[in-house]
Amino acid sequence: MTNDAGDFLHEDLDVERHTEDELKTLINAFPSALSHLDSYRCDGDNGGDDGDDDDDAEDLLPIQVACRNSGGIPFVPY
Repeated sequence: MTNDAGDFLHEDLDVERHTEDELKTLINAFPSALSHLDSYRCDGDNGGDDGDDDDDAEDLLPIQVACRNSGGIPFVPY
């Protein structure tokens, strides 16, 4: 279930559909989901894209994905 919660934080978090209270409940139930790493393809700024997705991927935490994804920004404290 923790992996599912981590996947949710990476892929399904949407400010249009989810509330801050729902996110707090998820994190309280599965706090280790915040350290769930998922691979994302680099955009080529770090040495270019050679076509090999494994080499062009980086592991990101949910907070990093939220900062990159405009849908997650309201959930990131500042």
